[in-house]
Amino acid sequence: MSYGKGVSRQLRGALPLIALLLAFFALFVGLGLALDTRTPLVVVASGSMRPVLHEGDILLIEGVRFEEIRASPVDGDVVVYRRPYDGRLIIHRAIAKTSNALITKGDANSSPDPFPVPPDAVVGRWTGLMIPHWTGLGYLTLFLRGEIFPPWGPVILGVLIAAELVHIAVRYVVRGRQRDQGREGTGEGKDSTPQTSAESSESSEK
Repeated sequence: MSYGKGVSRQLRGALPLIALLLAFFALFVGLGLALDTRTPLVVVASGSMRPVLHEGDILLIEGVRFEEIRASPVDGDVVVYRRPYDGRLIIHRAIAKTSNALITKGDANSSPDPFPVPPDAVVGRWTGLMIPHWTGLGYLTLFLRGEIFPPWGPVILGVLIAAELVHIAVRYVVRGRQRDQGREGTGEGKDSTPQTSAESSESSEK
């Protein structure tokens, strides 16, 4: 019973974190369904779209059909696509368009991207809404993913998780030993009580 109660207390202590993670997951899935994309939130990882976008901005992305994308060097849609040779997400402006590909370019870059973007590589289009970089949330995401200051983000995250697991294991071991010691002490107390009662009874008979 004591072990079960200890586990229950640990679970109750972790409930706020579990609830936060579930809420974030539900929000991500809900946004994806509402915006018709599997990737509703994307973090800007470079300065290639300055001054419109900055590294660390978190963009809200919507699904878009290829024929709906507006291409212009001045005010074309900002699209998110997967780079063909490594699958990395790129956030650039559509500056030109053919029947089967986009020509894209970062606003801060001097030349267009060296490859056309086919329709199946387009992940979505920026809605114009974002969480600004100055909140720090985007930077934290990039750090934990190892995209800035590698490899310290994943290393620190792994160390923190390992330390917490060790802390939980040590706490269970210590509590188990304390319970065992408590049971031994209670058992000694019970053994001594009947002896005292018996001695008192013998004394009264005399």
